[in-house]
Amino acid sequence: DRQACMDGTRVSLLGDLLAWATDANSHRICWLNGLAGTGKTTVTESFCRILARKEMLGASFFCSRGNEARRNVRNIIPFLAKILACMLPSYRQELVTVLSTHRDPRGLNLQDQYQYLIVEPLNTISGVRSEPLVLSVDALDECEDKDGTEELLRVILEASLHFPLKFFLTGRPESALRQGFQVDNFGHNHKHCQLHDIERHLVEADICMYLSKQLEILKNKKGKDKDWPTDEVNALIKRSGTLFIFAATAIKFLSDAKGNPTERLGKLAKLNNDSIEATRSIDSLYELVLSEAFQVDDDEQSRVKDSLVTAVCAHTSLPVSSYSVLLGIELDNVHTALAALHSVVHISNHADPIVSVYHASFPDYLTSSKRSGNQSWYFALEEGHLTLATKCLELMNMQLDFNIVKLTTSYFSNDEQPSAPFVAPPMAYACTGWGNHLFHSTNDIITKEHTLFERIDTFLQTKFLYWLEVLSVLKNVQYASTLLLTIDKVCTLLLDKTLQTICKDFIEFISNFRGVIEYNAAHIYLSALAFVHPTSKVAELYHLHFPNLLAVHGRNVMVTRQYELLLFRGHTDSVWSVAFSPDGKYIVSGSGDHTICLWSVETGEAVGEPYQGHTDSVWSVAFSPDGKYIVSGSDDNTIHLWSVETGKAVVKPYQGHTDSVLSVSFSPDGKYIVSGSYDKTIHLWSVETGKAAVGEPYQGHTDSVRSVAFSLDGKYIVSGCEGGTIRLWSVETREEIEESYQGH
Repeated sequence: DRQACMDGTRVSLLGDLLAWATDANSHRICWLNGLAGTGKTTVTESFCRILARKEMLGASFFCSRGNEARRNVRNIIPFLAKILACMLPSYRQELVTVLSTHRDPRGLNLQDQYQYLIVEPLNTISGVRSEPLVLSVDALDECEDKDGTEELLRVILEASLHFPLKFFLTGRPESALRQGFQVDNFGHNHKHCQLHDIERHLVEADICMYLSKQLEILKNKKGKDKDWPTDEVNALIKRSGTLFIFAATAIKFLSDAKGNPTERLGKLAKLNNDSIEATRSIDSLYELVLSEAFQVDDDEQSRVKDSLVTAVCAHTSLPVSSYSVLLGIELDNVHTALAALHSVVHISNHADPIVSVYHASFPDYLTSSKRSGNQSWYFALEEGHLTLATKCLELMNMQLDFNIVKLTTSYFSNDEQPSAPFVAPPMAYACTGWGNHLFHSTNDIITKEHTLFERIDTFLQTKFLYWLEVLSVLKNVQYASTLLLTIDKVCTLLLDKTLQTICKDFIEFISNFRGVIEYNAAHIYLSALAFVHPTSKVAELYHLHFPNLLAVHGRNVMVTRQYELLLFRGHTDSVWSVAFSPDGKYIVSGSGDHTICLWSVETGEAVGEPYQGHTDSVWSVAFSPDGKYIVSGSDDNTIHLWSVETGKAVVKPYQGHTDSVLSVSFSPDGKYIVSGSYDKTIHLWSVETGKAAVGEPYQGHTDSVRSVAFSLDGKYIVSGCEGGTIRLWSVETREEIEESYQGH
């Protein structure tokens, strides 16, 4: 459904872009930025079609805040690589080799994604092509992770690439994009083109041509004998200014079968300019469209607004049938509500049409108190998410029930069922979406003392196990743990200890029985519920509903009460060391599998790929005081310093120990690292130089040094050894302060 520029428009701009693309000596990156509605996407579509005809388009990706996959910046590079592999067989061969090592490229950090998936394979085949090849990414500003967007730009700008590859990027001039390009302050690597700064008369001429042709098409389609009123057409052209989105939306408004096009043209010509300066043209048009849509009775107004809220706030585009179920509106009434919004909301041609917003400027208008706050269609974004969180909970509380997923046997896994388990799309969305909406509306709930948490309490006490059934089949059990942690934190603020206890016990239940829950949803009851500790809230709330479960007796057959919040899985051997980041958001772990992993405390998922470089077990890991670096000590006698941002080693390994490094620690100022070793010595290292600090190793222990740490002022080091002694050392003199501490 992506539209290109109409023939005869944007000719000069497209010519300039083609000249950039074909010139092997021009900048590697072209950033086309422009304000909302200036036509970036249609220009991108036209440019990509031109490049494709000339066999210069490697791949293209368009970002969209309304699509979960397309607003994730980590999906961009893997998608481009996949499409590029279809075009270049030699590149495809190299990429297959890379993927044999990195099986989940979306799990890599952005630096590694670009290096492994793009740079290294293309550099290997740099001689196979001399003409530039272009990768296009449209609407970067619509990516959810702004820091990630900035990082992606930095990675692309700084990479050393020998293959003639170019990037065409578009997006509004938001801070994340501007800051990302600041890496290239002098503009050596990128060309900057501002769409809204193109000479006004050229843009106005293109819009005039577009409107004239579209009005002629509409006249013939409607079977009109008379020409459009000249004054009103000129007024429409003038009011469009340099905003293509205004012109395109106006044509959709005129084309709508609901109204009289001549009368609607008259209304367009008389629009006022009361909105704020930068957006007044498009705001006045949106106001006109919505005014007509809201000229209905109160019930229908409510349905139109609920449809708008869902279109804007849903974390993925939903079909009309899901709107009906989720909002509790008859299907015909949903179609009627959406019919009034065709000028601003896209309805696909599927049998069950999918609803999406045409342009990002529309949600911005709807949720801005300055631009539409006095209108009946206005809603704050938090308010919209709160509405959908409530709708999701209402649906789950009403429809979730035992065996909601329709399993036929407990003997086989979910994937091996004779008849595939089934979850209706609206229920799948509710079960995996209500937490997202809750997260975005938390402040609203706390400040207004909203009753949503009463619904959550009811839901967890009556529907929790059935919810787990759905998550089991959808392979998303981790979602429940993450969401319950969020609710637990909010309960602390709301002083709701009862719900907090339920959350903690339910998190424990998932942690203890995750394996069987993920394997087969039926074993939520047959195994997990049967063996849960009788003092758990899960047992208290649900045992009575399932009296025919396996009876478990005896003191030692119950699963011991544990208060584990999340289970982190990923290492393939023993984990020897773990540490929290200073801000508490991450955990680092060192393992016998020779790797270091970084974990998100919020989600329990690994952040990027494991850090690889050691050739033997990793015995000790620690964060720097600022959280930017990780140090690790290993059985391979070396110490590595890693960047948390890139997941890469910062310097060459620190070498000096003659046996395994068993413990490492940062000084409070982050300038030094201390290490203890099986070789009975302690070493002090400079973070800045990557070498041993001046002076000899600390010697005195008669057995392997198992643990080392700095004092809070950084003046002393304490060490413990396998022989049972503790020693205190002066950092400045490298001498022992007093005789060893003995007693262990």
